[in-house]
Amino acid sequence: MRTVAIIAAGGRGTRMGKGVCKQFLKLKGRSIIARTISKFQECKLVDGIVVGVTPGEEGYFKREVLCEIGEKKILGVVRGGDERQETVLNCLKVLPESCEIVLVHDGVRPFVSEGLIDRVVSDAALKGAVIPGLPAVDTTKIVNGGAVLKTLDRKKVWMIQTPQGFKKDIILKAYDTASKSGLKGTDDASLVEAIGVEVYVINGERSNIKITTPEDLKLASLILEKSDIGNTRRKG
Repeated sequence: MRTVAIIAAGGRGTRMGKGVCKQFLKLKGRSIIARTISKFQECKLVDGIVVGVTPGEEGYFKREVLCEIGEKKILGVVRGGDERQETVLNCLKVLPESCEIVLVHDGVRPFVSEGLIDRVVSDAALKGAVIPGLPAVDTTKIVNGGAVLKTLDRKKVWMIQTPQGFKKDIILKAYDTASKSGLKGTDDASLVEAIGVEVYVINGERSNIKITTPEDLKLASLILEKSDIGNTRRKG
């Protein structure tokens, strides 16, 4: 089993204000997390999937989500942690020995394309650590207490997405080192950077949004509507 995707779906969705974990919210009749996992089930370069879910929601996930998508490629459903980093760590602990490449993807990014997944897998195999992103289009500043400290060079700033791809030994070492030192990273790549491994960036996708707010949910619905219109036209 060469490539395993970890789907981090341990969030509680407090910013969504819906009283339900954001990954279980419905988009046109299907849950966000079901749409996300399906993309990796359909990708030929992904051999297995491990899902980290919100503590206490394991049973709900198995009843409500797996019945939507089936267990194709699902290697395990793992109890997540209080933070994303802990959720990913728990998933890393159950990787099969035969795994060579590890992808880590946000459970609330349901519009990732198979093409982007393929590029991350292929580049991670060559370079060791690869992340997708988009160049910043707005002026970016460092602010403290409402006051601007510094204006960054926009040409050097990228907005990072997932899936992030790594050779297994690299991501395992990064998480082991972080656990021992107490380091908290904002993403998986930041932990890899901390052990001195160079991380490469490839072009991500505008549609590969992370759904965390009500506004994101509205945008996701618009993306789906546009996709449905496009599919109808192609069929016509």
